[in-house]
Amino acid sequence: MTIKLIATDMDGTFLNDHGDYDQERFANDYAALQRRGIQFVIASGHQAAELATTFSAYPEMWLIGGNGAELWQREAGLKAATFSPQATQQVLAALAPYPELQVALCGTQTVHVLAHANPQFVANMRDYYYQLETCADLTTVTDPVVKFDVICPAAMTDQLVYELTPKLAGIAVPASGGQGSMDLDSAGNAQRPRPQTAW
Repeated sequence: MTIKLIATDMDGTFLNDHGDYDQERFANDYAALQRRGIQFVIASGHQAAELATTFSAYPEMWLIGGNGAELWQREAGLKAATFSPQATQQVLAALAPYPELQVALCGTQTVHVLAHANPQFVANMRDYYYQLETCADLTTVTDPVVKFDVICPAAMTDQLVYELTPKLAGIAVPASGGQGSMDLDSAGNAQRPRPQTAW
């Protein structure tokens, strides 16, 4: 079998427990892959803009961010599948009856959370995402949204996915990231659930 491409997630896979990697070793391994004509691709829930900073020494590398909604390479630039403004409002309306949820709107450059959100949630989002801003009302955000990052009580995760799936049919796909977390990805950008979470 001829290997043409190797793809990896970031958290819990490529990165160590400190959110870092052996840069010297990777540089050597990457050069060896290049000599053999094997592409190395990062695929992550992180924003492509953040990945591009992390791997700035490898301008030819393709980066997949936002759970597959973003594709970036320095020469090609960024391509992103985003929710329409109407779809974003429909998702927020569907989430409104669940006050226990903590929601982040993830754009290509900025992630938005409520100013009065749970402080630990805000801190976790700030640790996980490249650039985070707070706002008084998520319905006023005008940035194109790539995905919704939702934190919920662990015991309600499966039920929430079950309830939201028909409510958001054709708009968004709920994908459980494990007990206590869920992503809502565009229905036009079919996704698999993340194997782990960052909090």
